[in-house]
Amino acid sequence: MQKNRLWQIGARISVVMLTGGFSLLGLLSLIKDHQVCGETGISFEHVSSILGGIISFLLGGIFLLFGALHWNRLMTNN
Repeated sequence: MQKNRLWQIGARISVVMLTGGFSLLGLLSLIKDHQVCGETGISFEHVSSILGGIISFLLGGIFLLFGALHWNRLMTNN
């Protein structure tokens, strides 16, 4: 019983850390040097950085969604 509880807590912490990490990574790539885009135009580097930030935010949201579904499943089983 105790081992199962520790496993659940570890899984929850992992999902929260993945969500936070991907969201922070997306935020940093979107904030970094995009003020220059208005002055010099958009280059391939800026477009790839913006797309990477958006994809990172989406991955963070997916981890959060599946984590919430997993937690609901665990709560209904108890």
